[in-house]
Amino acid sequence: MRPYNTALIHRLSHILVFLSLCFSLSMILAAPIKAQTPDTATVQGVVTDKTGADVSNAAVTVKNSATGAQRVVETDGTGHFEIPGLPIFGTYTLTVEKQGFATGQASDLTLIAGTVATVKIDLNLADEETEVTVNGTVGQVRSDEPQLGIDVSAAQAQEVPLYNRRITYLPLLESANRPAINQGDVFMNEDLFTTNGAGRRQTWFEIDGSNAVDAWGRQTIFTDLPGDSIQEMTVLTNAFSAQYGLTAGSVINIVTNSGSKDFHGHVLFLDRPSELEAKLSGFSPTTAVSGNDITSDSVQQVALGVSGPVGAHSRT
Repeated sequence: MRPYNTALIHRLSHILVFLSLCFSLSMILAAPIKAQTPDTATVQGVVTDKTGADVSNAAVTVKNSATGAQRVVETDGTGHFEIPGLPIFGTYTLTVEKQGFATGQASDLTLIAGTVATVKIDLNLADEETEVTVNGTVGQVRSDEPQLGIDVSAAQAQEVPLYNRRITYLPLLESANRPAINQGDVFMNEDLFTTNGAGRRQTWFEIDGSNAVDAWGRQTIFTDLPGDSIQEMTVLTNAFSAQYGLTAGSVINIVTNSGSKDFHGHVLFLDRPSELEAKLSGFSPTTAVSGNDITSDSVQQVALGVSGPVGAHSRT
């Protein structure tokens, strides 16, 4: 048996470590400095004067109305700015200031998770009105992204009648999704859905920026989230961006609620006697294969939610 060449092995190990470090460094340099996550939004734009010339070193401030948190950046030499990683909870006020110019402001901006809002500010001289144009916020037709789908707000999630208050039914507000009834899972007392002819296990779930895909979990991965915890649910059915993958079905991007600077809360009691529950079509005690085919359970649910600042300085 030939002895190992320890010197050669030692040298090869150093070469492998060096190559690994080079590869890691190249990946870091190639990656964007400011990453966009699916649970946050980005505001970007350009500031110009009334002649169309770029305005550099202008102070751009975005302030969250719910939390009071604010971010301040300056425009670069070409008048551009970018503020990534903004929580979508609450609305925003954007203010642009530059000495010698009138202040530009856009209020009540509602951002969409995982997207970019583009702002164009044409600053006028002091004492003149400044024009601000915003594209890419809630309620507008998206022309900057190819993704097709809908956005379900917190108000919709709470106001839409949901069987057993299960958020699994919310994706059905998108017409491309259909209940997966005839696939053996009706007895689970929840809704499973298919998208564009794909299987019920081919849906991509994203919760607060974390991947929650469970290809064998029969879409039960996020059913424990109560409806009151939903801040926004984006249901995408086609032409996904590169941050999603691994699926032929839809993409369900969920962002849960955050607290605000004000105290608020709610109490809920849901009572549904079994006699009032709608029966599944075609099943009766004489036609059912098993008792699981007949839903005759009653529901009594209690929910309590409290939100507000935490700590002596209310920083949380």
